[in-house]
Amino acid sequence: MVILGIGIYIFILARKKDISRIPNWKILTHAFYFLLGAWLFTNLEEFFLNNIFNYLEHIFYLISSILIVVWTWNTVVLPQKRSNND
Repeated sequence: MVILGIGIYIFILARKKDISRIPNWKILTHAFYFLLGAWLFTNLEEFFLNNIFNYLEHIFYLISSILIVVWTWNTVVLPQKRSNND
């Protein structure tokens, strides 16, 4: 997963102009960065500081999930509420 994640990270950096056309793209890319961090911690915990990296891994998964929910809310739900109020 880490190798795939690093490839996607490079793609995001290379195509930032295209990625920026996605609504609320900064929230979405930050969610991916936290997910990539969690994947890195998953591998690091096998080698040293097992408990610390395990906690960090799960905290990063939590933050990534929260950011995905915020992105979805801002991108899907809020525009629908605004259009219903008009």
